[in-house]
This record gives sequence, C-alpha cells and structure tokens, in this order.
Amino acid sequence: MLRLVFSCLFLLTTIQCHENPVTTQLVMGDRKEFTAQDVIDHEHRIDNATAHTKFSRVATRSPTTFWQGYDVVKEFKGKFDFVSPVWYGVRRFRGQYVLTDEQDVDKEWMDEVRGKDARGRKVGKIVPRFQMQDWDVKDYRAFVDMLREGRELTKLLLNQIKQVVRPFGHGVQDYPTAFGSVYKSLSKQLRPLGKQLIVVLPAVRMEAITKVHQAAVEYIEGGPTAFIDWVEDNVAYLSSPETRGKIMLGMHLYAMHYNPPHTSTALTMLQVVKRWSEPIETLDDDVHEDRAKRIILNWDEQAQEYWYGEMNDDEYTLGKVWIPSARAIKRRLQLAEDYDMGVAFWEVGQGLDYFYNVL
Repeated sequence: MLRLVFSCLFLLTTIQCHENPVTTQLVMGDRKEFTAQDVIDHEHRIDNATAHTKFSRVATRSPTTFWQGYDVVKEFKGKFDFVSPVWYGVRRFRGQYVLTDEQDVDKEWMDEVRGKDARGRKVGKIVPRFQMQDWDVKDYRAFVDMLREGRELTKLLLNQIKQVVRPFGHGVQDYPTAFGSVYKSLSKQLRPLGKQLIVVLPAVRMEAITKVHQAAVEYIEGGPTAFIDWVEDNVAYLSSPETRGKIMLGMHLYAMHYNPPHTSTALTMLQVVKRWSEPIETLDDDVHEDRAKRIILNWDEQAQEYWYGEMNDDEYTLGKVWIPSARAIKRRLQLAEDYDMGVAFWEVGQGLDYFYNVL
C-alpha cells in the first residue's frame, strides 16, 4: 500500500560523496553478499576524528525521541543540519487546543546538539515536532470548516515557539496533517522570527512553506521496504524541477520482517543485531553454533537493499527480513543529489553507528 508523507525544509544543495577514512568495503565496496557477523563487527566502527564532519552536502534532518536518537545526534553532531525532537502533542477539546508533553522539552540537550561545524556552518538546528493527538474525523472537519480554530491553533504554536523554542531552536514542525490557510498564517508569522516551517502532509501547497520532505517508504507488503525505482518514480511524479528544491527524500533506518500470513513487523537494527547474536541451540548442551556467521545478507540489485532469510533453530523458514545499510543509504544520497533534494531519516536511533560514516 502506497503511503506517502511530506515535510518542508530550508536550504538544499547537492551532494558530494567523499571517501571517509573509516569507510570499508562493507560500507561502500562492490561486494553484494555479507554475513550478519560482518555487520556486527563493524556496527560501532566510526572515525572519531570525522564523527562531526559532514561529507555529504545534501541537507539532512532527523526526528529524535528521548528514548531513540538523543545520544546519536550528539555523538554525530555536525552530520545533521536539522534535528526534530518528538516533543509536543496538540489535543482538541470542544473547539479549544491544548499542548501536551511540554515537560519533554530539554534545553540542555538542545545546547549540546546545536552549534557550528569546522566550516562555520550552523548544524543541529532544532525543529521541534507538533503532532495532532487523538483527533477524529469530527475534529479535522471542524478544523477545516472553522477559520477561528485555525487562528487559535496558530496562536498556540506561536506562543510556544516564542517562549521556549526562540532562544534555542530554529524552526517548527507540524505533523502529520494540517491545512493551507494555517500554513500560510503560521509561515507568515514565523518568518520575522527567523524560523522555518516544516510540514508533513499528503498534499502540499508549495507557496506556503519553505521546503517539502517526501518520505517514500514501505513499498509493498512482503518487501523490499523502499524499492529504489519506486522511490524515484514517486519523486518524478510528485515533483517538478521548480519544486524539487523544496523536497527532502525520506530514508528509513529500520528493518522490516515479512512472514506471511503474519502481520509484518518493524524492527530497529539493535533488535536485529540482538537476534543475530543469540546462539543456535543444539541437542548437545555443550555445543552452541554461531547464528550470525550462518546468516547471509543478500544484496537485491533492483531494490538496492539487503535482505536475509529468518529461520528458527531447526532451520525452519520464518520469512524475510529487509534491512537498511550504509550501501543503501549511499545509493539514496546519490538519488537525492540527482534530484537536488535533501534527505530526512526515520529515525537515527533505529540505525547503527557505522551508517553515519557515509553522511
């Protein structure tokens, strides 16, 4: 099932891929096949000297939560132009709007992730997310039909930005769905504050926002997660040379386990590695086989993604698992370059450390 979201962002340039000193054949070489043990051996292999140096010139953004991604954006400060902490919820009750989870705002963390890189570029610009929570059809209909409600929501968001975000942050993100009149009003009032509007939505009004991000993931039930040609087809169909400067290409950092007729399952790469690290039980209690060395990671040339066959200890097939990789990320960075786009990750806390060597 096709599922597309968008958001907007500021300042896109084209990518220039450089060889990182820690880059290995596992990351960018020509090998199409690895074992899970190869990934385990490299997952924490980063070059501390370049951990804060961004090699790609594509604008990058990453949503983060306090349980996923907070430490990653600090460890790789400089790799991400925009950081979107998942903080705020917007609830509607009898025509009134209330912000929730304000206690999650972490000013000390904001100071740690924002700043300038070695070239003097601003990095780690804070773009907090505002998400509609527990809205039903009636709430959305009232929001669309009543201009007063749009003004009330705009006022609520602006007050929060001025009080909390302004001294520390650089923008605001409204997720997942809002509407043109609110975008226009909000963006008009944000510009004098030096802020950018980032929006995630299924259909966008380009004139109201600064940049747009298209997250093309979850290609089809059964995998792969983001078939490269399908991603490119969506980019070509949903944009034009005039609007591509407002688009960021969504990039998944999670794995998907498909085992029909069971429901597909999203997995973080830490969950995947944990499973790989479990020994295979045998009839001999004193003999334990290494699971990771037996798992072959297969490169799908058409999809430009890796997959492997999940099996239980009795070698009974439990479906396929499609996983992200540094190689797949590099290929999508090249696609972003071809279309003069940026990239947006979902989300850095779900990936492995060595992925960021290619950024």
